[in-house]
Amino acid sequence: MIHGLICTCPKQTSKKTTKGYLSEFIGSIKLIDKYVPSSFDNFSFGSYFYVRENLDRAIEYYEKALEQEKVQDSVGRYGCGQTVLSPKN
Repeated sequence: MIHGLICTCPKQTSKKTTKGYLSEFIGSIKLIDKYVPSSFDNFSFGSYFYVRENLDRAIEYYEKALEQEKVQDSVGRYGCGQTVLSPKN
């Protein structure tokens, strides 16, 4: 099961010590129980395993990303949601 994390730490507004900010940051981290990885997340997980030469795990996540992209093109044809305009023929 994959869990997501989110930080709700406010921006720096006062002169706190590094320890104070670290404590505030750690206290602001929340666990997202029913996190569903996006296609970009799955692609990133696949890349993590690929560079570590764990190809079976890389394929597992790349396949998940590909299946998600077939349903909704959220990463984009050229990566990271980048829109590329081309002239119409």
